[in-house]
Amino acid sequence: MSFEGMKKHSRTGESVKVVRLSAEEQERRIHEAVARRAYEIFEGRGATGSHDREDWFQAEPQVLPPFGCGSMLLDCAFWVGTNANAFCEGTIELWVAPSRLTICGKPQGQPRKEMIYHVIELPVEVDPSWVKPKFNDSSLEILLKTSKTEQECRLQAAA
Repeated sequence: MSFEGMKKHSRTGESVKVVRLSAEEQERRIHEAVARRAYEIFEGRGATGSHDREDWFQAEPQVLPPFGCGSMLLDCAFWVGTNANAFCEGTIELWVAPSRLTICGKPQGQPRKEMIYHVIELPVEVDPSWVKPKFNDSSLEILLKTSKTEQECRLQAAA
C-alpha cells in the first residue's frame, strides 16, 4: 500500500474501537476476509477456471498489506506506534489478545472498502483489558499493559 498522495491531517478527537478477541478468533476473521476477497477475484475473472491458490495469493496482500510500525517494551507496558493514515477516519479497530494485537480498518484512498489488517505477534503477554490508544497528529500510538504484577514491575525498575 502506498502512502504517496495521502492527505496528512490531525486525527485528534477520533476514537478507536478496542475489542478483546482471542488470537484464534482474530485468525478466523482474517482468514474469512482473505477467502471473501479471493472469491471476489474469482468472480472478477468471470467465475471460470480453477485458480484457487492464485486467487488466494493475490487476495492475501490486499487484505494483509505490508505495514510499518514501531514498538518498544517499557517497564510494565508495551508501546506500538504506526501511521494511522493507512485507514479511513473513524474505522480503526484494535483486536487485543494476550499474545497478539491486530490493527484493522477500512483502507484510505482505495476503491475497495473492505477492512485491511495488520497483525502484531507480541513479544510479551499483555492484559487485553488495559489498552490505551491515542492519536498524535497522523500517528496512532497504542500502550498495552503487560501481564506483570505491580510488584514485579517495581522489582524490575529497581534492578
